[in-house]
Amino acid sequence: MKRILVTSQVGQQGFILPNLGLARALVEAGHQVYFHAAPWSGDLARRAGCVPLAAPLGDALDVLLGRKRGSIRETYQSMELDAGIDALRHIEKHQLDAVIVHGYGHFGPALAAQRAQLPWITFAAEPWILSRAAQRSGLAKMDTNVLRAHFGLPSTRRNSMQECFSTG
Repeated sequence: MKRILVTSQVGQQGFILPNLGLARALVEAGHQVYFHAAPWSGDLARRAGCVPLAAPLGDALDVLLGRKRGSIRETYQSMELDAGIDALRHIEKHQLDAVIVHGYGHFGPALAAQRAQLPWITFAAEPWILSRAAQRSGLAKMDTNVLRAHFGLPSTRRNSMQECFSTG
C-alpha cells in the first residue's frame, strides 16, 4: 500500500471530479489517498475513501474567473506557491510515497514533489493542455524559477506548462 497525494486544480468541478475518480480507483486498489483540493470537495473525497486536505485557494478562483479584479498571472503564481508549500507540508506530515498532479498548470505541487524527491506523475483530463496552443498560452509564460528557488530547486528553461508535466 502506498500513501499517495492527489492534487486538483483551482476549485471547479470540471477539474476536481476527474481527479476524484482517479483517487477512488487508487483507494479501491488498496492505497491510502490524500485528496488535496478546494475545501468544498472534502465530503466528496471522504465518500470516495480519501483523506480530504483543503487546498489554500483564498480568493484565487474569483480572480481567475473574472468575478474579482486582480492580475491573473500574479494570482496564479501566488496560488501555485501556496499550493506547493501546502502540498510539501502534507508530504512531510503524512510521509507520503508519491504525488499525482492535475496537469492544467498545477506546477506548485509538482515542484513540492521534486523538492521531497518523490515520484510524481501528471494526470491530464483536458486534451487542450497537450496542444501547441497551450504551450503558447499565457499560462505557459509564468516564471516558475521564482517558485523553484523557493523550493531549493535549480532554475530551468522549461515553461510553466512543461513544469507541470512529469518527464519520467
